[in-house]
Amino acid sequence: MTRPRTALVFSLPLAFLALGCESSTTPLPTDLDLALAKSPNAPVNWASGGGTVDVPDGRSTYAFHASLDGTGNVNGGFEIHFSSVDANTHGDVTCFVVEGNRAWFGGVVTGTSDPTLVPLGREFVWRAEDNGQGANAPPDRVSSYFSGVWTAGRCAEKPLFPTREWTNGNVQIR
Repeated sequence: MTRPRTALVFSLPLAFLALGCESSTTPLPTDLDLALAKSPNAPVNWASGGGTVDVPDGRSTYAFHASLDGTGNVNGGFEIHFSSVDANTHGDVTCFVVEGNRAWFGGVVTGTSDPTLVPLGREFVWRAEDNGQGANAPPDRVSSYFSGVWTAGRCAEKPLFPTREWTNGNVQIR
C-alpha cells in the first residue's frame, strides 16, 4: 500500500524544521523563497538565429547564439559564411544587449578559413530583430556584420544598422 502524497508533503517540512532547530540560528527558506530563488547564472536574456541572407554579391549564411546572465556575463558564438568570397569564420560573442524584439551583438573572430580576408581577432558588431513566429508573422531581420570602427564592445551603443529580411531562417530573442 502506498502512502498518500499529503503525508509526504507534511512530513518534509517537519524534517527540515527538526534539522534546522539543532544546529542553525539562520531561518530556513520558506516554500515561497525556494520557488522565487533564481541562480545568478541563469539567463536573463538570450537570442539565437540562423539562416541565409541575400547580400549584394550573393547569399551569406549567418548563425549566432548569445545569453546574458544575472551577473552580467555574456556567452555565445557566431558563424558566418561569406558566399561572395567563399570564406568561413566563427567567433565568440562578447557583447549582447536586448531591447524588446531587437538584439545587438559584438564578437571576436576565433577561427577563419581565410586569415588574410577575415583575420583572427577581428571584431564584428551586428543586430537582429525577432518579428514573431509562424507563417503570418513578418520576416525576422538581421544586419550585416560591421567591423573596423565598430569594435565588439560598442554593441551596447545599439547602433541602428540597416537590416535585411532573412531569405530563409529564424531569430528568437527573449
